[in-house]
Amino acid sequence: MVKVEWINKGRSNTEWSESILRAKAKHVGKLGMAMVSRQLILKKTFGDTINPYPFRVRKFLDCLLPSAVYYQKGIEIEVVIPSTAKDLAVLNLAVSGVRQNVLNPIGKISIICPTEDVGEIEGMKLEGVHVVDEEDLLGELLLQACNDVAPSKHNGWVRQQAVKFTSALRSEYQGVLILDSDTILLKEQNWLFNEGEQSLAISYEYHPPYQIHFEKFLLSKNSAIFETKTPRLRVSFVTHHQLMQPSVLREFLSDGSTRVPECGLLNWIKSFDFKDSSPASEYHSYGTYISSFSPQKVEYIQWRNRAASRQEISQIIGKEINQISLSEIREAFPDLSSISLHAYL
Repeated sequence: MVKVEWINKGRSNTEWSESILRAKAKHVGKLGMAMVSRQLILKKTFGDTINPYPFRVRKFLDCLLPSAVYYQKGIEIEVVIPSTAKDLAVLNLAVSGVRQNVLNPIGKISIICPTEDVGEIEGMKLEGVHVVDEEDLLGELLLQACNDVAPSKHNGWVRQQAVKFTSALRSEYQGVLILDSDTILLKEQNWLFNEGEQSLAISYEYHPPYQIHFEKFLLSKNSAIFETKTPRLRVSFVTHHQLMQPSVLREFLSDGSTRVPECGLLNWIKSFDFKDSSPASEYHSYGTYISSFSPQKVEYIQWRNRAASRQEISQIIGKEINQISLSEIREAFPDLSSISLHAYL
C-alpha cells in the first residue's frame, strides 16, 4: 500500500488510500501531466508556439498533487550537492535537511565545489560527506566546453549544470538526489521506489528558453528514437532539487548511433545559446524527458518551496543564519517542503 499525504486548507496530516491517489491523478492527467500516453501528449500540445499553463493554473495543478509519497522500502540513493563559498553559511543546514528528511537509504553524500573552495568546505568537517573538486569531476573536455559556451559571468552557472549531470551519469546508484546547496529540505520524502518509479515535483515558473533548448537538443540527436515533433509539457521542473536516475539520463543524453552519454552531455552544453541570459536548465531537461518518454516512472508531488533572503530568515527566527537549526526553520515554516535561501536575495 502506498501512503500519500495531501495538503487541504493548511492541514497536512490526512492519509489517502491508493485508490484516491488514482482518482486525484485523473484530474492531473486532464491537465497534461500524468496518466497520459506519450502519443496523447504529442497530439495535444505540439505546435509552433510554446504555450505554458498560466501561473494560476500551474499553482492549481500543484495543489492537486500529494505533498509527499511514502513507501515502506525505498531504494538506496546517492546525494550530490554542488556548492560554492557563497553558500557556506547554509551548507550545514542543507546537509542536515538531507539526513533528516530523505527516507531512502543514503549510500553516499558528495559536495562538489570549485578548486578554491575545497579547503574551506573540508574545514567544516561535515561527517560522512565527500568533498570533490569540480575540475577533477568534469575533466578537460567538459571544462573547455563550459568555458567556450558561456560568458565569463555565467561560467560557474554552466559548470554547476554540468556537475549535476556528470555526477548522475557516473553514479553507481540507481538514483541520485541533486540538491542546490542553498536549498533546505523540510519534509520527509521517498524519492526512488519500486522498479524505477520516482518522485518528481513541478515548479511555478515557466521559462520558454529552457523548453526551446530541450527541443533543440532532442532534434540534434538525429535518431529514430525521437520523433521530430517533440513533446511540450506545459509545466516546468526547475525546483532546486531533483532525483535523477542515471539510466534515464543516459538514455536522454546518448546519441542515437553511438549511445555515448558523455558525448551527448558535451553537445547538450555546446547548444546553450546565450542570446538569453538563462538559456537552459538541467532540471527542466530531465523532468521533461522522463515525464514525456517514461511517464509510468513518475509520481508527481507538490513542490511547496519558498525562496527567502537569509536576512529575512534571521529576522524571523532572531538568530544569525549560521546559528539557526533545521528544527527552528521547520517550526517557522511548517507547511513548506523546502526553502531556498538564495544568496542574491
